[in-house]
Amino acid sequence: MTAKNSQWYVGSSKDVAQDGTYHCTVAHRRRRVSAGARRANFYTKGTIVMGKRLRSIAPLAIVVGILAFLVIEFAFNFSFHWVTVKDGVFGKFGLPEKFSLTVSATFIAWGLFFAAGADNAAFWKVLIASTTGCLAAFVVMWLGPATADAPDFWGIALWVGITASAVVVLSTVVERDWFNPALAFICYGSTFFWWTATGLDNFVVGGKGPHTVDALTAAITSKPLAAGTGAFGGLLSTPWQWVSVNVWVSLVLGAVVGAISVRVTALIRGIGRPPEPVNQNDTVGV
Repeated sequence: MTAKNSQWYVGSSKDVAQDGTYHCTVAHRRRRVSAGARRANFYTKGTIVMGKRLRSIAPLAIVVGILAFLVIEFAFNFSFHWVTVKDGVFGKFGLPEKFSLTVSATFIAWGLFFAAGADNAAFWKVLIASTTGCLAAFVVMWLGPATADAPDFWGIALWVGITASAVVVLSTVVERDWFNPALAFICYGSTFFWWTATGLDNFVVGGKGPHTVDALTAAITSKPLAAGTGAFGGLLSTPWQWVSVNVWVSLVLGAVVGAISVRVTALIRGIGRPPEPVNQNDTVGV
């Protein structure tokens, strides 16, 4: 390495040998030691900050994991074993009643609660967004098919545009962001998705499925499956009027679970030793 190309060389031209190399000067060694110290400090401070963050978030992570397990266990058993027309109809699954829980909507609302601030205001914002979003989707499921029959989608598209604009306008009714259009759009999309996944009832003929044990048994024993069997062998098929109800209840459940996760985490932190706060002035590196 030549003196000209070396970023560490700080000696004079007298330190350069005839072959173009240079001798290691005292200043050079000191500078290398200083650089090594900075690198060590970089990793040390980064480890300390990460450790503080992990200790701070650990109670919430544990609570969220436990609650997620309970939500899945409760919701699926509720829909496919406990509240059914009859259990064990499709394999070992039961035929759900018209009212069932939509797990995906529950987790969506749970995430929205944290995205909105994870406080009391966030809880009410998610509840309001769930209501406005589900009502907007209800209008689409009602008036869209009435405007244009299947297989034409322009009627649905028209009412989606109208209701989406209405959701945005509604956000200007009050000065505060209680009617948060972003949250409402997500809840709206969740309801619309579930309508699609459960058979597009009221737009597609027989979209709600047979919803009786005898009709479902006859449909699933046909090869191939008989028309009108519906989603998941008819188990997920839902009358369109109940789609908004099921999703709304599931969204509210998600907001409630979000509030519980915060409260339980605060309780655990209050019982145990509080974690060391992360100093905002701590930075990784020098």
